[in-house]
Amino acid sequence: MAYAASVDLHGDPKDLLERYENMSQAVMAGGGLAGLVAHFCLETDFGIRVMTLYETEEQIRNVYDRPKFRQSLTDAGLDFQEPQIFPVHNYRSMH
Repeated sequence: MAYAASVDLHGDPKDLLERYENMSQAVMAGGGLAGLVAHFCLETDFGIRVMTLYETEEQIRNVYDRPKFRQSLTDAGLDFQEPQIFPVHNYRSMH
């Protein structure tokens, strides 16, 4: 069963998106993340929402617990937040 993780970051969306881009590049520099199906960063009226879809809940927790991930957040000036994790009933890729 797939699982989705969601984190909301509150603040100026433009500033948060710039910080997110810096953090994201650092995280992905090490190559792909095991089990990653999809990743989204959405601009919202309160800031940004970052969502990921993984094959298992364990894979999500492994990514969020990685020291490299947490350090990349700190380096980008973003606070770590525990993700909300949801089982995914259904998903489709249309490409």
